[in-house]
Amino acid sequence: MKQKVLIGVYNNVSNKPVDYQNHLKSITYFSLLNQISFYKELIYEKIVEGTSIDQIIIKASKLEIEWLLIVSYGHRFLNNQVIKDIYQSSIERDSKITGHILQVKYSKDKIGKDEYLLHPQCLYLNLKTWKNIGSPEFGEPITSKILKHIPIRSEDNFHDNYTPFWLKPNSKTLEYEGFLDTGWNLINTALNNGIEIHSFPEEIKNSKSYLYPETNYESLYDALSNTVEEDTYMESIKDLDNSKYVYFSETSFKHHQGRNYIFNTEELGKIDIEDFKQNTNLKTIYTAASGFKFLELLVTQQWNSNTEIIFFDYSKPSLYLKRKLIEEWDGVDYIGFLKHYFFNAQCDCCDTPIKSIYQWYREVDIIEDETLLRTQFNKVVEFFGGQEKWLELWTTIKKLKYTYLTSDLLDDHTSILDNFKSKTGSSIVWLSNIFFSEPIIRNFQPDFIEFKYNSLIKNLKAINQEVQIIGPPPLTQELYERYTL
Repeated sequence: MKQKVLIGVYNNVSNKPVDYQNHLKSITYFSLLNQISFYKELIYEKIVEGTSIDQIIIKASKLEIEWLLIVSYGHRFLNNQVIKDIYQSSIERDSKITGHILQVKYSKDKIGKDEYLLHPQCLYLNLKTWKNIGSPEFGEPITSKILKHIPIRSEDNFHDNYTPFWLKPNSKTLEYEGFLDTGWNLINTALNNGIEIHSFPEEIKNSKSYLYPETNYESLYDALSNTVEEDTYMESIKDLDNSKYVYFSETSFKHHQGRNYIFNTEELGKIDIEDFKQNTNLKTIYTAASGFKFLELLVTQQWNSNTEIIFFDYSKPSLYLKRKLIEEWDGVDYIGFLKHYFFNAQCDCCDTPIKSIYQWYREVDIIEDETLLRTQFNKVVEFFGGQEKWLELWTTIKKLKYTYLTSDLLDDHTSILDNFKSKTGSSIVWLSNIFFSEPIIRNFQPDFIEFKYNSLIKNLKAINQEVQIIGPPPLTQELYERYTL
């Protein structure tokens, strides 16, 4: 499939503090880069940025791209196929303009009557259609006099009475003088040219989220800067701002305590290092205690009975589960094993139960999601050559030497470095997405994450220059420059 969708990013908080802008940018780019990684054949590899919608559209129109998806700082995608779904939905509905349509009323000082707007949090636009109707400006909020097209709107709403499913052209116009809201000119011009405007379908709306960082920004700024306690902030917005409340709940370290990533979000068959060396005489592999990605890395090398596997994690339940897997599991019924330890895990030194939450992209229920999880494990088995070869591999690797290290790489990575100093020969360190995950991006300033990552890489390579370090790097200015036009 030829690349058809270009992503535009709208800095809607350019008048706010720079560190606030940077933090919101990292939140949004995390989602975008995951989308690009999953659907390179559909999504253009470069992103255009701007401080206005018009600036982004004009930049995009100079490229031979069919579709433009604009998202604002603070926008998130909740799964890795949303852009693909948006593309397919627009084709199926023959929709050339898709967004968040709102019908609003205004106070007397804005003298406006019922007005339709396109909220700039997310807009999907066919660039050929945009050019065919005269390349109209988007339409920033103003008070002006126009001949307004009065559309036919859907009788139903997504919720309340101001969120129509669509606007359709009508023969009715009105000499209007008053307040015109965001996107008014694109709406009016499209309708005048017989173009319908659609809202995103419910299932796509539910796969996206927006922080509304342009409103009540001071408290969000304080929360992202960690100058206010997380619990205090969440209590203050609990009944007032659901989007922010849900985001902070989902990305809270408290929320992620005890989580076991039973499969990796990283795709098997894809290794995130350009000059990855295979067939080295591997002595040690350091791996986050999650999924089976470490086995893929292992089998790309020359390993033997002396190769050591070192699991590290800040989550003690993750280390506990990995050790039990190695010591007790026969490699056959992974989901059955997870069911057992979901109900029976407890601390080795006492009888205290260990709280364990299973995660894979999202939190999964070992009972309700059993069919999905069994399907995924079957894919793992097939990746390694089928049941017979998988069991042969698992039986063999169970006999290797294992070490389990408690380590929080964003706090203190001394335990890994001390262990690393005691090893010689070829090593792999697989960081998984430790420096590139939503909880990390939310809870730490971008420059701090970059500092911690660079410090770890520098120290590891100072000990052993031949070490291969695998895993996505944090969002840095260098990475932004690589992906933006």
